[in-house]
Amino acid sequence: MQYKYIEIENEDNLTLRGVQNLPDKVEKHDKLPAIIIIHGHTGNKMGRNFFFVKMSKYFTKKGFTTFRFDLNGTGESDGEFENMTLTSEIHDMDCIVDYVKKDKHVNTESIFIIGHSMGGLIATLKACEYNPKKMVLLAPANDLYESLLSMYNSFGKEVEEVKYFGLKIKKVFMDDMEKYKPYGRAKLYRGDTIIFRGSNDESVSRETCIKTKNAFKGKVEYIEIENTDHSFTDYDAREAMIEKIYEFLK
Repeated sequence: MQYKYIEIENEDNLTLRGVQNLPDKVEKHDKLPAIIIIHGHTGNKMGRNFFFVKMSKYFTKKGFTTFRFDLNGTGESDGEFENMTLTSEIHDMDCIVDYVKKDKHVNTESIFIIGHSMGGLIATLKACEYNPKKMVLLAPANDLYESLLSMYNSFGKEVEEVKYFGLKIKKVFMDDMEKYKPYGRAKLYRGDTIIFRGSNDESVSRETCIKTKNAFKGKVEYIEIENTDHSFTDYDAREAMIEKIYEFLK
């Protein structure tokens, strides 16, 4: 697998750092199907236990090129996590999609999106605009606002920031997220979608995934993986998921 390290500027003049992976052998004029992988809240372009790297190794062997970026305030990209909002991450994704569409090795008719957790929320909100050929949602956090609100309010409704897994979340993050309605936006995307959830997921509920499935108007499949968690850390589950995703995308 080849690596091409990328730096692009977002609309706030912050540098987003990512990587494009390509098959070992690519001819100068080859146009490949492309997969954009979007990480979740507090995540990064490698994925937990290198899940997204593992995906990229598999998919490049099958003739795809993949793109993985750290969104602003995460991983190696510029910005502070505490200043990140859903809006700023959506703007990052706009920049990433524009970059991918201009890449010389990308077949713009065959762009796919894989979104995990909050990345799945971003994908749900923007699919009708990006219009990927197909989309994969891994535990899409389409009720993230409601999930975080109770946690945030437990510190007091007037608190301006809370500390969370060694990081900070500001009230502006919550206020910004409130305006987004993912289920309404999902209705506008007509492409095929597959949704995965681990049966032991304590972050995204089965109800959220079923609501997401029912909101889309294209062909949608929901798969619940037994005995794995929000990040799909079970080895055998990951192997089976990656193969299933490939069968779905090809």
